[in-house]
Amino acid sequence: MLEQARTGHADVAHAAFATDGRPTEFHIDWRKNAMDDEADYFVTEYRELP
Repeated sequence: MLEQARTGHADVAHAAFATDGRPTEFHIDWRKNAMDDEADYFVTEYRELP
């Protein structure tokens, strides 16, 4: 979804990562001046697949 926002020219397409490289937050806002089109994801549990 984040990659789609980046290639689709969203106004905001940002990811935050912990020091060990795991993702902790994703923020997407397709149009800054539009209401109810933003998405914020906070990663509370993460495990790598084998």
